[in-house]
Amino acid sequence: MKDFLKTPGRLDENLKMNKMAEKKEVEKELSFLYERTLIMEDELNLFIQMEGD
Repeated sequence: MKDFLKTPGRLDENLKMNKMAEKKEVEKELSFLYERTLIMEDELNLFIQMEGD
């Protein structure tokens, strides 16, 4: 069984799956940060408007 897990095809498949999972995690984090940036930008613009009045 251990020999089966060490075959090149199996390792390649595991690497692909790990890369895909990592990519999805990074995309999720970037999406969260982008949304947070937009919220902060809106808050900053509102603050600037209130200070200008």
